[in-house]
Amino acid sequence: VAGPLVAYFILRTAPTGYDAIFVVSFLFALIGLGILVLFVQNRSEEHRSNLAATWRGALRLLGRNDFRTLVIVGSLFGLFTIADASIYVIFQNRTSFNTAYFPLLPVGTSISYLVLAVPLGHVADRVGRSRTMVITVLIYSIFTGLSGLAQNWWELALLQGLAGIGIGGEWAVGAALVAETWPVRTRARA
Repeated sequence: VAGPLVAYFILRTAPTGYDAIFVVSFLFALIGLGILVLFVQNRSEEHRSNLAATWRGALRLLGRNDFRTLVIVGSLFGLFTIADASIYVIFQNRTSFNTAYFPLLPVGTSISYLVLAVPLGHVADRVGRSRTMVITVLIYSIFTGLSGLAQNWWELALLQGLAGIGIGGEWAVGAALVAETWPVRTRARA
């Protein structure tokens, strides 16, 4: 949620400051990298060699039906997430939407995702992860598609907020599904 808000404030102070957004994003990435380098401890060499990833191990995982299905579904879902940016551009071209507010468009999606991820994880524990995954992907897909038809900013915000419900459920449930299908001895790296 912080990224779009920072971009919004940059564009409010410098309406054509798109290059400043990229510089600020790059600086935040460098800070994150610095934190990882300085504070994340390396595992001992002997422990790391026992868990070394191999091409043979990766191919063996893809040979399992349950894991292959997750890879295919996850990849397709990844393609759908590209649609968000396209919807925002279509909306901006169809309306007189001020480009300074453009970074705020994903905020509603992010907020509903953050608020609902944990509750939807609990729902998945009660009604089943696969069923919840299918329902949340459908919710995301339907409301993302409807977002392309939005005529004003509040319709787009509402539809993208509802799409965020699907994203929250997909991420919460998807992580659990991957953990269930990943081999136990290498699960910590999944």
